[in-house]
Amino acid sequence: ILRVDLSFPSTPAISAEAKDLISR
Repeated sequence: ILRVDLSFPSTPAISAEAKDLISR
């Protein structure tokens, strides 16, 4: 989850994919 947090501001496109993984 921490890695996703760092990627959030870096790449908005990944944020959507990360949300999917977190939702699962």
